[in-house]
Amino acid sequence: MRAQTAIEFITDYGWALLIIGISIAVLVIYAGPRGTSSKIPSECNIQPSLPCRGVSITSFNSTSKIRFTVSFVNNLGSEIEFTGNEITLTTDNLGKSGQSSTNGLCRPDIVPNGGVIICNVSLSGTSEPSIGTILYNTFNISYTICSSTNIPVCSGNYITSGWSLQELSPPAAGLHSLSLIVSPNDGSIYVQGIPYVNGTTILVYPGNYVIYASPNYGYSFSSWSNTGSSSLPPSAPQRTTLDISGNSTLTANLGTSSSTTIKQLYTISTVKTSVSIATLATSLTSSSSTLSSSTLSSSTLSSSTLSSSTLSSSTLSSSTLSSSTLSSTSSTSISTTSTTKIISDGCKTC
Repeated sequence: MRAQTAIEFITDYGWALLIIGISIAVLVIYAGPRGTSSKIPSECNIQPSLPCRGVSITSFNSTSKIRFTVSFVNNLGSEIEFTGNEITLTTDNLGKSGQSSTNGLCRPDIVPNGGVIICNVSLSGTSEPSIGTILYNTFNISYTICSSTNIPVCSGNYITSGWSLQELSPPAAGLHSLSLIVSPNDGSIYVQGIPYVNGTTILVYPGNYVIYASPNYGYSFSSWSNTGSSSLPPSAPQRTTLDISGNSTLTANLGTSSSTTIKQLYTISTVKTSVSIATLATSLTSSSSTLSSSTLSSSTLSSSTLSSSTLSSSTLSSSTLSSSTLSSTSSTSISTTSTTKIISDGCKTC
């Protein structure tokens, strides 16, 4: 009886027991212990106004040291400047045994609001765990804040702390240096929308980057040239892409723009104007006293008659010229001659 009951139970519920067993096996497989090579997302934290974009630590090899790299964005609302030894990284048993601190550099030197900063620290020594080991590190970043005036003044000494969590990666996963040259030095180069002046070196991950040459006034884009481990499209235009696979130098070649100077010559020709005594009198009729006829009687009013000594402000003050006074006067033309040349420079790049 009991055997029959057991057989009936297995028959009725065997499929359910099978499903439960399979489920337990799957959980054991996926939730069991995992090696140090298991991939987890890297993460870092600095502060809300300097949000972190990425972080990595690469292993040493015969040509490079252990390298720590962190990138973040300047959202402080002002330009910031880095002046040397801008990042200090604290590690445990990395490069050297025990805890140690190492200084590094952040680039570019001056970063506008919204610009991206990349800090790099190279560690001496060869002590390191196996590739894929998860590492926790802390670091301090030092910078100054620049004013927003026409000529920025950078001052203060600000220190911000951060931490990072990432796995030790192979050397090939590291960053590469990109040196930017503007020839002649009359413009800038934009990389991913961020402007950089001539002579700037930045650190970038391998990949494609949008570049743009921005010449100063009076210059125009001519061509791109590059050296090192990077490539450009054939006859690359002013805005193009750069494929980076290693350390590289990018040069924006500029030329003088074809300018047209527009010069306009205006000449005011000789003008002869006849001014009659009556016309002169009309301009003086607003006064209240009488200018004696002896002053203007039957005489020719020459240009010398109108000198400052004859018609001084005191002679004509509060005076009235009556029409009878001017009855016998003759009008003499007063000729004025002037020639003026005005030269104006027009748009030079029309």
